[in-house]
Amino acid sequence: MLRCRDIVRHGDAFLSGEMRGWKRAGFWVHLLFCRYCRRYIRQLRTTQAVSISLPPSAAASDAEVDAVLACIAADAVEKDRGRD
Repeated sequence: MLRCRDIVRHGDAFLSGEMRGWKRAGFWVHLLFCRYCRRYIRQLRTTQAVSISLPPSAAASDAEVDAVLACIAADAVEKDRGRD
């Protein structure tokens, strides 16, 4: 079974439909049992929807996006350590 950090690392591929086969099935199984990752995927989906609806002038720079994603990933890894 996949771990929470796998969900964080590959959540965007899961939501975009790039993931196929057993890996996608493994994601569904993990999400079935892990409410934290279900919440994370919901938040990621909402973030993607909001970012698409923003006008181009409101877009963040690549550095800003990288900084936010690094914080999210670090937070998820820290939470994952607390549950192991």
